[in-house]
Order: sequence, then C-alpha cells, then structure tokens
Amino acid sequence: SARIVGGMSKLIEAIAHKLDKVTIKHNHPVTEIKKDQERLAVITEKESFQADLVISTLPPRLAARLNYFPELPLALHKQLQNTPTWMGYSTKCVIEYKKPFWREMGLSGFAFSHRGPLGEIHDATTAKHGALFGFLHNKYEANKEAIIEQLVRMYGPQAKTYTSIHIVKWHEEKYTATAEDAQRLTDHPPYGFQLTHFNNKLIFSGTESSYDNGGYLEGAIISAQRVADMLK
Repeated sequence: SARIVGGMSKLIEAIAHKLDKVTIKHNHPVTEIKKDQERLAVITEKESFQADLVISTLPPRLAARLNYFPELPLALHKQLQNTPTWMGYSTKCVIEYKKPFWREMGLSGFAFSHRGPLGEIHDATTAKHGALFGFLHNKYEANKEAIIEQLVRMYGPQAKTYTSIHIVKWHEEKYTATAEDAQRLTDHPPYGFQLTHFNNKLIFSGTESSYDNGGYLEGAIISAQRVADMLK
C-alpha cells in the first residue's frame, strides 16, 4: 500500500549499496548453466563464471528457456513452464501532469472502470510531478488518445493538459515475461514451489515460488528470506 520515494529502483540501489564485497555484473544475459564436476558453470553472452551455488530469480517461464547440462528433469521443466508470470499480460500506462489537479477537486485519483481503456487507475504523484498510472483492459490496444479521452471523462478537461505519457507492455519485456504470458489470467495462480537442480546447487527462487503473496513484492521478499535461511 505504501510507495517508495523515487520509485522501486531506489530499493534496488539501497540494497546494492550495502553489497560492498561483491561484484555486480550488468548486461550479462545468462544462456546456459551446466554442472562441471563439483561446481557449476554459468555461461553468459560475454563470459562464463564458476560457482558453488546458483540462485535463479528469473520468472519461471524464462528460467525454463535457459540451456542446462545435464538437462532439467521433465517434471521440473514442465512446472517452470506452466507457472505464469503474475501481471505478465498487463500493459501499464503512466500519465504525467504539472500538478495533481484531481486532488484540488477532492479526488484521490483511485478508480476502477469497466468501460476502459484503463481498468484500474492510481495516483502516482511524486515530489516533482503529478501523475496517474493505470493498467489497460486486456481487450484494448494501447491508444494514447483513448486513454486521455477516458481521463477527461473521469477527471475533467484538465486531464487533456498532460506533459508526457508512457506505455509499457509487460509481456513484451524480454526479461519479465514470455509470449505465453500475453493471455490474461482469469484468477490468481496457486503459486509456491521449492525447486532445485544439480543436487541442490541450483535453486529456483522468486515471487512465483512463494506460497504466501506469490506474484507480489511481498512474495519475492518471503522467498528471498527462505533461501537465506536455507543457506545459514
């Protein structure tokens, strides 16, 4: 229910700032993980790394697409492949304004709409900008004019004077979801699993692996804590 000032990237930056004894490699897409005697080799598009333990936090369907040697057992591969990315089908839209004019009207900015194109809208105002964000109904294309028309219908003519609009289709984000995730889910998946490979040297963990709040940020934190407890 709470938001972090500056966005979720601030949380990542704060955690990374504490990791002063590790090296974080950016832009190293992993293509293969294989067992090399007693260690694991993590092979990326640029170089390879040796590891005693690997924790994969990819969404399960993306993890299923990597190459493994020896290969994943069929049942494990199927479970990863059949675990959808929560909200992976969504298209998210952020509309920025000079100020949150709706607050002056006594409105919270929060809304649900069966008409659309945005089905769910929230106030995303920061210290510098007024902003609304929403998720598109799956039946609609991401049309900026239709989105602004809806906001004018709901919040009045001031909604026309936006400063910028940003649209992201999560199912087209290569490190977020797959083409299979484009199909809207009818209910919340029964998340939760404890999956490993290479004699427990490779651990699959993430929000989808959490039995509690799977799919949400809380689920990711719970899964991370569970793995940390395993490794104590």
